[in-house]
Amino acid sequence: MSTGNSIVGYRQTPLEMFVLGVVSGCTATSVTHPIDSIRARLQTTGSMASPSIRAIILQQRFKLYRGLAIAYIRHASYSGTRMILYNSLRGFGERGVDSTSSSSLPSLALGKVSSGIIAGCIASFLSAPVDRWLLRTQLSVNSSSNRSNEGLLATRWFGSARSGFGELWRGSTPSIVRAGLVTAGQLGFYEMFRNQLRNAHVFGFDRKAEALEVASAGVLAGVGAVLLANPADVLKSRLMSSSASQYKGVVDCAVRTLKDHGPLGFYKGAMASATRQIPQTLIISAALEFYSKCLDRAKTGR
Repeated sequence: MSTGNSIVGYRQTPLEMFVLGVVSGCTATSVTHPIDSIRARLQTTGSMASPSIRAIILQQRFKLYRGLAIAYIRHASYSGTRMILYNSLRGFGERGVDSTSSSSLPSLALGKVSSGIIAGCIASFLSAPVDRWLLRTQLSVNSSSNRSNEGLLATRWFGSARSGFGELWRGSTPSIVRAGLVTAGQLGFYEMFRNQLRNAHVFGFDRKAEALEVASAGVLAGVGAVLLANPADVLKSRLMSSSASQYKGVVDCAVRTLKDHGPLGFYKGAMASATRQIPQTLIISAALEFYSKCLDRAKTGR
């Protein structure tokens, strides 16, 4: 595998990285969107025991795919942007660092994680309005509701017209923090685990070994992303699905969650989150590797 300015080791332009990020994100979302809808419902309910995942599946069935088109639109702004930013920030931070030296591992790890956090936060801020209405769509019970069936632009227009343009970013702070932590896991952790497995030749040298490296690094990165991001994910879901008067802000939401449910309240829906986040990280990683190779072959004619 050749080295370059890409997370997966191939040389791509910023535009190509943007497209790879969008396509990989949409590929993963096509599989994990229903699980994300279940997670959103679990994290916004007031009781720790109800409803169960089984009850949600039986009740909603194919309605769990509601908002999939909006999720694709979100990836068009979020996934592509974070991919460009991550590679740019990471490349800048690793200049002059010997990536083959074991003494450089802490610096490289810190650079990748911090690059992921910054890239995810910026990309999430830009896509926060789409993220907010995606969550509202996932939580909508009445499939005939005008707000559920309105196009994205109409939904955003009605929301901002009633509550002001800033309403589109209400409750977005946990979402932005969560996105930074998830990106640190999905991109930063993945790259670290992938490099370590490859350099140690844990699985050997053939194509099967490369596939095992990608799968193992993707699973480990997914676990890391869940552990880092679930508390922010809970706050994000509660704030974005609440009325303007329910919480005074992020701190009030966090304090009330801790008071009502204890520390474990911040990991409410963690199982559903892991069930979605681990496969999503694995699929994103595998898709990035696959699409990057296809692009590399198309460019070189091999």
